[in-house]
Parts: sequence; C-alpha cells; structure tokens
Amino acid sequence: MNGEDSRRETLDTSNLLAEAIPIGKLLAVWSLIAAGPLLYAVFVDSSSPIGIVSRFLGEFVLFLGGANALLYVIARAMTLSRTERV
Repeated sequence: MNGEDSRRETLDTSNLLAEAIPIGKLLAVWSLIAAGPLLYAVFVDSSSPIGIVSRFLGEFVLFLGGANALLYVIARAMTLSRTERV
C-alpha cells in the first residue's frame, strides 16, 4: 500500500509550463518565418507563379516547423523518461 501512495503524484503545473514554453517559442519562430511568404502570397500576389511558389514555400516552412517541434517533443520525452528511471 505504501508503494502505491509514493507512485501517485499530482500534476506539477510549474514543470508542465517550463516544458511548454520552449515548444511554444519553437513554434512561434517557425510561424514567423513562414508568415512572410504566406502573407505575400495572400495579400500581394495570389494568382501569379511567384505568389503560388511563395504560398508553397510558406506551407513547406510550416511543415518543417511542425516536424521540428514533434522531434523536439519526442527527444525531450525520451530524455525525461531516462532521468525518471535513475
């Protein structure tokens, strides 16, 4: 019974926030990078070949940002799981 009580823990919101802030910053940086080509494609030149290429470039940057954030989350989870076992 005592072992079960030691495994039951509450959610540490300060630790959760400390882990979420770097992910939010990472996504914000990628979003700001993608904003340039996307805003150009939407507001300035949406039907020309340059506008179409700009839109695809912005979408590709967003894809890379999402993949980068996902890899960060996986790597961080693996790191935290190793430190919890020690």
